[in-house]
Amino acid sequence: MSDSVSIINKNSSNNLLRRDVRFLGHILGEVLVQQGGNGLLAIVEQIREMSKTLRAGFTPELFAEFKNTINTLAPEIRHQVIRAFAIYFQLINIAEQNHRIRRKRDYERTAGENVQPGSIEDVVRELKAQNIPAAEVKDILQGISLELVMTAHPTEASRRAVLDIHKRIANDVMELDNPNLTFRERERTA
Repeated sequence: MSDSVSIINKNSSNNLLRRDVRFLGHILGEVLVQQGGNGLLAIVEQIREMSKTLRAGFTPELFAEFKNTINTLAPEIRHQVIRAFAIYFQLINIAEQNHRIRRKRDYERTAGENVQPGSIEDVVRELKAQNIPAAEVKDILQGISLELVMTAHPTEASRRAVLDIHKRIANDVMELDNPNLTFRERERTA
């Protein structure tokens, strides 16, 4: 595949991720309005925009304004804003997970008999092609340490009800990729 075709495919793929993020962000915005009113949504959007601007180009003045905006929030509003961002990042994780699935499926659909570069199957084939003895591979594998790490990260420790909601959201995002949807069906989903 030429570099320009690869870039076009990557941009098209990234556009789908952006679509999913916008879709989920829009839903979150509707929930914020329902739960906290237009004022809550306005504050969350203001902080989000200021964060994006700071990330693009730091200025001490904007950083001071950003900190002041957060520091002057009433405690209950600050709690709602923090919760809104926590949910937003959970939704982004869902969009990214679906995007990885989408990219893998797209690759497998077009790859024919080729294996995905960097996959375990690709590595095994490469080892065979280089005639690496099985004993040497076994020695390498025995030297690898793989450990399970338990963490209390909030995105990892979730109630079953929350995980079920995440699964429903992921299914809705995946439905946007359904090529059999008509324009009106897609609009109702979005």
